[in-house]
Amino acid sequence: MKIYLLILVFVINIQAYSQVGQDRFVYATCDMNAGNYFYADFGVTYLFRGKYSLAIEYSSTISNPKSKPSDYAGGLASVAVFGLDGSHDEMESLQILGGRYFSINQQKTIRVNLQAGMMFSRLTMPVNWTKFEDSGGIQIGRNYDFDYDRNQTIGLVINPKFEFAFTRVFGLSASPQFIWNKQQVYYGIGIGYMLGVLRSSKQKGDDRFQPSP
Repeated sequence: MKIYLLILVFVINIQAYSQVGQDRFVYATCDMNAGNYFYADFGVTYLFRGKYSLAIEYSSTISNPKSKPSDYAGGLASVAVFGLDGSHDEMESLQILGGRYFSINQQKTIRVNLQAGMMFSRLTMPVNWTKFEDSGGIQIGRNYDFDYDRNQTIGLVINPKFEFAFTRVFGLSASPQFIWNKQQVYYGIGIGYMLGVLRSSKQKGDDRFQPSP
């Protein structure tokens, strides 16, 4: 809940103290990434002075723990919850990213946003795997019990994005991502959407806005 309030305050301050829609833009983002992990996030990005970017994001990450036994099985109960049976490493993070963006076409509808920053994470990892005795028959539940190790850490995230502002208020993005913290290194690629004020209504080079001869 505190994270949601922080993002809301971030948006309100941007809208209150900047001329959104001229050389400053603000929009919500939602991304899904896959690699040696599965990752989803939502956040807010602010572009200003025609070249700089600032973003704040909340993310949730799951990955296969290195300590998981090779014969682990979640059983039928795991199938019912799409494999999310608590046997994965989980990480919830708040990211603060800064960077610089460059338009790569004359209409300024396609840009590269080179951003990186810090992430403050809370990790939950299964440990102390103990195998249940095999009772035979159909396996309903998982075949291992485990405890959880919970801790907090700070990490580095590098997340450049290719952004396609198809309209003034909606667009898509594609991005590679690299995350490092003391527990693990994560890498992958993802796609997402953008919703908000993405660009000016009048684009340079767009013939629709040229004066009549």
